[in-house]
Formats: sequence, C-alpha cells, structure tokens
Amino acid sequence: MRARFRNASSPTKAITGRHTLVAFIDEHQDHFGGVEPILPRADPARGRIALSTYYVRRKRLTSPSPRSVRDRELKTLVKAVHETNYRVYEARKIWRALNRQGHDVARCTVERLRREIREADYCRATTNPISQLS
Repeated sequence: MRARFRNASSPTKAITGRHTLVAFIDEHQDHFGGVEPILPRADPARGRIALSTYYVRRKRLTSPSPRSVRDRELKTLVKAVHETNYRVYEARKIWRALNRQGHDVARCTVERLRREIREADYCRATTNPISQLS
C-alpha cells in the first residue's frame, strides 16, 4: 500500500512520501540493477528524489541521529532531577541542576525535553480528566 498525500497547489495530483519511495527502491533495486537506474522511474508524476536523499533516508533508518541518542540520555537525567526534587522543578531549575552536576546542556534543550516528557505523561492520563476535578 502506498502512502499518498494531496498537494495543496494541485488537489488532483497525489504525492508519494519519501519514506515510501525509499522502501520501494529497497524492494526493487535488484530488479533494476542498483539504485541509480530506478530513481528516474520511481514515481514520474511527482515523487522523484535525489540520490543523496535516498542514502540519507536509508542511513537514518539504520542508525539514529546523534541528537536523538543524546536526547535519550538526557531524558533520563531530566526525569531523575525532576523526581529527586519532588516533581516541582521546571525547565530552568532542572537546567541549573544539570549544569551543577557537570552535564553541559542548553536551556532550550531542557525545555524541549520537558515538553516531550510531559506529552508522554499526558498520554498515560485518564481519558476524561474533567471527571477528576469534581
């Protein structure tokens, strides 16, 4: 099944996602004799991608980006500082605490990670939060 999205400028033409094209190329590169011959034929309507885009997307599937690896490490530290301080510390105080502990991290990074952690916590909340107020 191909993922198709509507183009805002042309509602009748469909655009195929890059991840779908990368999967298609991975499946059929043996039939076409490699990656380069298949790229012009991948989706002539709208979905052509550059060779470098294909290789970047493919690499991203096999190995995570350095930012996501560091974020995973920092999330555990942010959660630990937050829990240690009775879950009252917000981003600014968490940022200061991490820097005191010797972890060089930017304040905007701590804010972004706190938002991600908070959104993950809200997903686990009850489906009807209004009923808890009464």
